Amino acid sequence: MNANDWFANRAGIGRLPQRFTEAGGAVGGPVVRNRTFFYASAEMLRLRHASVWRMAAPEGRIRDAHALLAGFPVPEGPVLGGGAAEHTASAAWPARVSTTSGRIDHALGTSGTLFVRGVFTPSRSDLGYLQTDRSRFRTSAVTVGAIHAISPALTHDLRVNISRSSVSTVWTPNTPAGAHPFDPASILPPPPEPGDAFYAVSIPGFGQLVSGAAGAARQMQWNLVQTLAWTRGRHQFRAGLDYQRVSPSRETPVLGIAGEYSSLAVLLAGRGPAVHFTLADSGSSLIETFSLFAQDTWQWTPRLTLTYGTRWDLTPAPSYRGRVTQGEFADPVLGADLPPGTQGQLFATPLWPTRATQFAPRAGLAWRANSEGTLVVRAGAGLFYDLGFPSSMDPLNGAPHNRWRLSVGTVPPTTTVLYGFAPELRLPYSLEWNFTVDRVWRSDTLVSAGYVGSAGRRLLRREGSFAERAGEARMLAATNHGASNYHALQLQARRRVARGLRGVASYTWSHSIDNGSWDSASFLLAPGTSDRGSSNFDVRHVFQGALTYDLPKLPHWTLSGFFRARTGFPIDVVSDDNVFGLGFDNAWRPDLAGGEPLWLPGRRLNPAAFRPPQRGEQGSLGRNAITGNGLAQLDLALERRFALARESVLTLRVETYNLLNRAHLADPLRFMGHPLFGEPLSQANLMLGRGRPASGLSPALQPGGQRTMQVGIRWQF
Repeated sequence: MNANDWFANRAGIGRLPQRFTEAGGAVGGPVVRNRTFFYASAEMLRLRHASVWRMAAPEGRIRDAHALLAGFPVPEGPVLGGGAAEHTASAAWPARVSTTSGRIDHALGTSGTLFVRGVFTPSRSDLGYLQTDRSRFRTSAVTVGAIHAISPALTHDLRVNISRSSVSTVWTPNTPAGAHPFDPASILPPPPEPGDAFYAVSIPGFGQLVSGAAGAARQMQWNLVQTLAWTRGRHQFRAGLDYQRVSPSRETPVLGIAGEYSSLAVLLAGRGPAVHFTLADSGSSLIETFSLFAQDTWQWTPRLTLTYGTRWDLTPAPSYRGRVTQGEFADPVLGADLPPGTQGQLFATPLWPTRATQFAPRAGLAWRANSEGTLVVRAGAGLFYDLGFPSSMDPLNGAPHNRWRLSVGTVPPTTTVLYGFAPELRLPYSLEWNFTVDRVWRSDTLVSAGYVGSAGRRLLRREGSFAERAGEARMLAATNHGASNYHALQLQARRRVARGLRGVASYTWSHSIDNGSWDSASFLLAPGTSDRGSSNFDVRHVFQGALTYDLPKLPHWTLSGFFRARTGFPIDVVSDDNVFGLGFDNAWRPDLAGGEPLWLPGRRLNPAAFRPPQRGEQGSLGRNAITGNGLAQLDLALERRFALARESVLTLRVETYNLLNRAHLADPLRFMGHPLFGEPLSQANLMLGRGRPASGLSPALQPGGQRTMQVGIRWQF
């Protein structure tokens, strides 16, 4: 029932098999009458994610120059220059997830209840084109809780959760569009230590070939939350504690050997790639957070309610336990003078000192401005610490527990990259505030207008610089130099338009500004330049509207429509893609060429409008200074309800996404060194703001794809 992808039609490719199947059920009832109850559910999701995108491949006349080039697909499109030609890739990736859960509730007379809940979720997915990434995940959790009424005004709530997650990943070769299997290990140096390794080799503009296992990892989490609730007069007090213990671990060491050619010409000239060795030993980390909180909701007057409180967070620095490697990969930070194979606690310098002054107050109010209650004003503000910051520091996979060495060809390592942390690192926080006015007219129309703002401070930002001389160590440090600001005007209207016809419309104007939009990015510190600009996820204008109509002449039939429109994400033009994450995500930005138009027909960037910067300097073009393509999509649904025996109901629903099958092109490719620079490579659902194709979601899960239809049936009894 789906339309074909716009780029597939352009290349003459038939419609790919795209399947999205979801089935599930839930049942509950008594075990002991009026005392013990059960609830169980199961859900299954199967997805075959069909994707089509454009890419560059080695031109036919040079494919025989090196066995590596035969591992890339045979191009069928026009010649792009520089030994590259265009290829339209197509793939249908399978994914599946199953979830089963059960819960038992037991009433303790009139004084409280006990419950236990369990969830088990295995999943798997395959991704990749030149190779297949087969990932397997398992997640399970058990929660035990008790609610006890100590008195009519005092209630105690205790919950304990234990969760476990695991993942394993293996890369296997694929042979699409005439490509021949190629093992990257055949041109890369052997591991310095016996054992399995993860191999990768890349050519700018063409992608990378990968093979081997990326290892297995797991994570255990304990969470205890205890709350006391007390009601007295016009006050409702709540106080309690929240303790979380997270212990990620790597079960097997992971050795990565990656070769990176600076260009296709380097490969054809017979020169070797720059080789990057990475080692992540087996080991585990411990991350703990202890919090206390207190809050009071005070109905000051019948029309004014105040809520105020504070939270205190104690976040010790993560600790690490694992094996210290000797020899070439000896840890330069933790010290390598321990005997080979030493196990035990590694007493490195703490990532940050434990501070007992992390108080986070917040307050809010709700005021009925008139006696009828048709005008309501709400406001709130608070300080929030980023309690996920220890995990984002990646104490297991990141420095100082990994050793990095760079070399060219088989030459011994010449450059060391030291990953570290700025002294006196502090927990990031954000200040958030909002103000909203709600107005009701004629009991059938609600209009809401609000202002929302936030300011992120001391955010994680990884910063570094190039080594100035051969043999000199290059530093990359996690700092608190990140900052962000967000401001938004939010408008919404809801109305019963007529009998059986209801509608809602919302509009948001917002601007998000920061100097780095994700924790994993690495930024080059260049004199006289700034990375402050629109956030990578910044969207200035968003409009959404929906109508639901109970068809008057067709009982039990409902027609629903949903329309969404937004302006584009920012585009950050840089010289090359940071393929393996060993470079800098902001290098190098170009200069703008005067007199040249920025855009060409077909929403393409004009390559002539960008000039490479002077060597070692950032260009004049700011970060995220260009706005990409917008999106407008209409979805439709038709539903029919059937009344069955014994008060059961059967519902049949047909949904269509992108009803008009409007082509939404992704943002142009932003890497200047790529043969397809400035060109949209896929539809919008496959490129979610990161500038890389085939990194998005199925049209059934993400707007911006071709027309997609689905049918659902539900039986409620």
